[in-house]
Amino acid sequence: MTTGILIGLISCSKKIYSCGLEPVLNIVSIDSEILNLKRIGIADTTLASISGKIYAKSINEKDTLTDNFAFTNIWVRDLKTDSLIGTTSDSKGEFQFTMPASEYDLQVQFIGFNNLKVKNVKVGTGEIISFSAILGQGDGTTEYKWNQVEFYNNTNK
Repeated sequence: MTTGILIGLISCSKKIYSCGLEPVLNIVSIDSEILNLKRIGIADTTLASISGKIYAKSINEKDTLTDNFAFTNIWVRDLKTDSLIGTTSDSKGEFQFTMPASEYDLQVQFIGFNNLKVKNVKVGTGEIISFSAILGQGDGTTEYKWNQVEFYNNTNK
């Protein structure tokens, strides 16, 4: 039995947006969402900084629960070099890391929850970015396209 489950989980990595046991277990899926993604300042440095907090939303016995999400993976993929930079949220769901100015796909991921992806985020030298999000239970991906105008007007939500 263990071998069958292992083979089933290995085959999940080949699928793009959905895998796992959700159809078998009849789990309700909740979309992931951005709470904020905005520039909150500019520092006199060559690197940009991103920090924020990640929350989890799940349904337990017909109650919807939202709580801090510890040990969630947050990273950016540089669209020019294909390199990854990221971190894991702490026990309170908070994170912070620095990166060079470039254009990135921003991603948040935790097993058993819908991934969150924000495509084509342009980050300038010295920018200080605030990013918070909720990951909803499920096994898919919620994608957003970054909006430069809203980002620089501090209204992107």
